[in-house]
Amino acid sequence: ADAVEFDLPRLRERSPFSLSRSEQRKLGLAVTLSLRPEVAVFDEPTAGMDRANARRFLSALRRLHESGQTQIMLVSHDLALLLDYAQRLLIMDRGAVAFCGSPPQALEKPNLLDKAGVALPPVAQVFRLLHARDPRLAEAVRHVSSDNFSKIPLTFSREE
Repeated sequence: ADAVEFDLPRLRERSPFSLSRSEQRKLGLAVTLSLRPEVAVFDEPTAGMDRANARRFLSALRRLHESGQTQIMLVSHDLALLLDYAQRLLIMDRGAVAFCGSPPQALEKPNLLDKAGVALPPVAQVFRLLHARDPRLAEAVRHVSSDNFSKIPLTFSREE
């Protein structure tokens, strides 16, 4: 991760006190990462960032982790974002470990996620509703690739 990834060169001449909260957060994260710690723990690091900046930041963390320089631990309530970046999830419920495993394994346990107060991403919620309605429908939709998905006309109607 470098300063360019965080769009920091343009902030060089500004006082840290004049930065927005998002800019301050990015600066703090960049400074932390510049120290090249063996382990870095981030608590809600993407809070206040738009999705594009959050993804840019998490991509930088992934590259740092994959380089073998730093182990990364994220604390977040944003399961949808973590699913794309985490190798393992540890889900806590009332101070105890409720789940430890891969992101796909976590999605197979929606009741556990509900109990722990972790919201399923919207797409997973749709699949859960489809499965409750007709497991074959959910399975059919699951096999549609993202490239083809936009070509399928989907309509939903409410039963009166």
